[in-house]
Amino acid sequence: MQPLIVANAVLRSVADFLSTAFPSTTPGSQGLIDRFLGQPGNLFRGPYLSVVLPFRAGATGKSFGCGSF
Repeated sequence: MQPLIVANAVLRSVADFLSTAFPSTTPGSQGLIDRFLGQPGNLFRGPYLSVVLPFRAGATGKSFGCGSF
């Protein structure tokens, strides 16, 4: 599963839901939801990164052969 593809699919799904669930019924609000959804960052912020892999603590002070330059 590609995280960026899934994130874009979720964003489009939520935007489609909001635009169909809240249609503009008054003359002053024509396109209000569409303008709101058209601005990046109004609906979702991110991307966020979370690393939850099981890392092991390594030995401290160990040389990995990088040498000096």
